[in-house]
Amino acid sequence: MFEEAIDRDVKGYLLKECTQAELRRCIAAVFTGQHYTSPSMTTYLVKKMRRVEQFAATLRGLRLLTPQERSVLKQVACERTSKEIAADMGIAQKTVDTHRSNICRKLEIHGQHALTRFAARHRAEI
Repeated sequence: MFEEAIDRDVKGYLLKECTQAELRRCIAAVFTGQHYTSPSMTTYLVKKMRRVEQFAATLRGLRLLTPQERSVLKQVACERTSKEIAADMGIAQKTVDTHRSNICRKLEIHGQHALTRFAARHRAEI
């Protein structure tokens, strides 16, 4: 849920067991335009950042993806079809298919369903 909130540009994220003082700090931070997360989220965020860095180091091609290709890859990881992705992004299905082809080339993925398997396997790191 945290990652979905970040994707939606949420500025403050608290866990339900937060204190009143923490809630006040969050409101004050967001009010001044800053981001705020519960301090207990730090371990999660650091571990996630390290996993992403290790994954990116393993697959250098991931760094070569354009923002739109990365967006397509995230949706592929959610098992969405090219038609669904095209409708969601407001682009032609042929454009999505071209992005999928470019992603496979950059990541050196081969095979009919290899991109879908790759995206599902690495959903958290994409």
